[in-house]
Amino acid sequence: MTVPDNAIMRAVVTYEVAQVTKAQNVYHLKHTTGSSQDDEDVLDAVAEWIVSAMENIAVRLSEDVVMGTLELYERVSSLWEPIGVTVPDYTGDHVGELLPAGLAIMVEFSKLRTGYRDRKYLTGFVEDDCQGNGWGAGVRTDVALYAADIIEEFTATNSVKVLAVHYNTTTEVAKEYTGYQVVADVSYQRRRKPGVGLT
Repeated sequence: MTVPDNAIMRAVVTYEVAQVTKAQNVYHLKHTTGSSQDDEDVLDAVAEWIVSAMENIAVRLSEDVVMGTLELYERVSSLWEPIGVTVPDYTGDHVGELLPAGLAIMVEFSKLRTGYRDRKYLTGFVEDDCQGNGWGAGVRTDVALYAADIIEEFTATNSVKVLAVHYNTTTEVAKEYTGYQVVADVSYQRRRKPGVGLT
């Protein structure tokens, strides 16, 4: 099977935290290579994209944080059709004391002509990066690098291109991100029903 150019995709990334809890982020992307590509090539490209962005904060995340699965879907006739599942090679590098799993740093992604921002909650950080009720300057700098990589069009080593977007499932309209903000205050990673994730 192939993924057509300009297809809208949904990537569900699940992390294992200290083998006792899970964290999940959901991203929407547009396939921008310019021509249809094999499912496996697109899946590999999206896995490379998220690992590349997350590498910016690997030195901040506990070694007990492991990327579990990446599930990729394509929007077809108002439904999410599965493309495939993979297990990206990604683990945190820090040996420091892991913060409680619910504590997270929040990143807000903005887009044109909307009254709200998309949010991502990143967890798995260590005590050294938390100062009172806020995050240290170093971790905020590294998370900003992650955010910048998320919103930039990505070209994988197999030449497949993807671009993160905001996607409205009601209007079926995709919008590119125009910027981001890393929230300095410590946030709490909300609990959602399985499979929905944190957006």
